[in-house]
Amino acid sequence: MRTRKLNKYIAFLILISTICINTAFAYDESTAVPASFYNIETITYSPVTTNTDYSFSEGTSRTKYAIKLVEYSNDTTSTESYKAIPHINIENRTATLSSSTLSEVCTLVAKVEIDYDSNSIDHSTTYYELTETQTYIYPRVNLNYTADDFTITLYYVFDYPSTLGTNDSEYLSLDTGGATNLYLFYLTNNVETVFYYGNLTDSIITPAIADFSAYDTYLNINFSRPNTWTETGFFENLGSNYHEWTVSMQVGPSTATNTNYQVGLDITSDNNFTLISTDPGSGIKEVPYSIKLSETSSSNTVEIDSTDKILIQRIRRNREKVFYIYTYSSYSDTSALNSGRFTDNIYLNFTTIETGETYNADETIRVFSE
Repeated sequence: MRTRKLNKYIAFLILISTICINTAFAYDESTAVPASFYNIETITYSPVTTNTDYSFSEGTSRTKYAIKLVEYSNDTTSTESYKAIPHINIENRTATLSSSTLSEVCTLVAKVEIDYDSNSIDHSTTYYELTETQTYIYPRVNLNYTADDFTITLYYVFDYPSTLGTNDSEYLSLDTGGATNLYLFYLTNNVETVFYYGNLTDSIITPAIADFSAYDTYLNINFSRPNTWTETGFFENLGSNYHEWTVSMQVGPSTATNTNYQVGLDITSDNNFTLISTDPGSGIKEVPYSIKLSETSSSNTVEIDSTDKILIQRIRRNREKVFYIYTYSSYSDTSALNSGRFTDNIYLNFTTIETGETYNADETIRVFSE
């Protein structure tokens, strides 16, 4: 079977253990642009507050300053019907807009316009304040009506107590605190199907129109913790493989079920595969560990180095490609450890294998069978 290259770059972050840090964003002169570049306008809307299959309501009308970010428009199909009216998932939803003297936190609002193919309902316009990771952005009481098309416009909205942003000579900086990765998806038999991925930060200065055609084929990657996982499990299982994550991969939706895809993978770490305690104390603050991968079970693992390239093959639409991530440490003297939380960030970088590119045998660890 001929193997095709998956024409996409995908990167995911996995945390062995996490710690939350509150960061204060400030005006950054190096990223500042003239205020007029942000196309600041005023919008008035009533946000949706209740949105279930049986009940729908909108809240109090409010007027906000707004930066138009991007507009997404798409026609539905006879097979997708209303299901093509998407849910939305956005990472790093807020941003801080600052000048040299003032700053304001911006939140995301989606304006959703839907045309229905029905005599009972023709058109609807609703607004959603995106405060959750995954959000319905259509009136669910209209699920029985077929939609012809939809348009989603995303704004950063904010309240300014002054005239900040109205002076053309003023410079502003917009800090999102990280990539604002955006996913549009719909549900089929309670299974999420992503049909568009983008990054809002690419459209902040110049509002853009999304090109859906580029995302007919995508790679869906899911991460899950095993039921036995605990925050202390790594240290309780020193000297043996500890199951950290299960990763499943599947291609969809337009590729044929018997078409095989492949992606490259390399794994890196902020601390070069060392857990570090930042708490004060006189105990040992660093614990080295290694990463192991397996396609079946911990009894058949391959240890991975940061310089290794892993080739994952036979990714298909009609079945999941699953592999397992384990951590291992030969460290044993837990009585001498420093108190507090030990952390490291592990990065799984899934990369496009370009046409004509090959992974040399001495560079590749073939963890996964053909």
